[in-house]
Amino acid sequence: KVDNLGFLYAVQDNNMPIRKFDFTSGTFTDFVQAPGVIYSDVEILGNNKIVVGDNERSSASPDYITILDSNSGLIVSTPTASEVARHVVYEKLRNRIWTICDDVSGFPSFCNQNAPGAVDVFDMNTNQRIISIPVNTSDGHFTSLSQDERYFYVTNFNGTVSAIDTQNFVVSSIPISTGTPFGIYMQGDNRVKEVR
Repeated sequence: KVDNLGFLYAVQDNNMPIRKFDFTSGTFTDFVQAPGVIYSDVEILGNNKIVVGDNERSSASPDYITILDSNSGLIVSTPTASEVARHVVYEKLRNRIWTICDDVSGFPSFCNQNAPGAVDVFDMNTNQRIISIPVNTSDGHFTSLSQDERYFYVTNFNGTVSAIDTQNFVVSSIPISTGTPFGIYMQGDNRVKEVR
């Protein structure tokens, strides 16, 4: 992801640090890596903070998101999630982060350790999880946020899309197909999409 100051933030697998690339100087800065964590996704907040998802595969350790200072790279907070926070989406209107896991990576116990198919919502004003919303017990979730940020959409392996009202957290199910939807896009959603 690239912020409005022209810095690129890249997460890496295999316990590598988050890298911040300065387009002006052509140099990298490596950010702090929390022990035993594999970061999976990054979102840029407007207040000198970035949020990264936790791709930790160990059921023995807690799942969480990591909030970092985008200038120093120091960890600001690590609020606990109900499951692996593989996809991270920023809702600017209410200053919230939405996360969910997907289990198409070949790790059978990767998701659903504590809250099967749950979407976690975090308040970035308090750095706390405010709700976990069950959507579907099937894994394989991809996400999109509507342009007006009124609905958060999540694909499910059972051929449905869960539409979550961001105002009251009510979930509606939209039947899509008998197959598995491996992606979703809403007009105006300019986030980087994962390709498999």
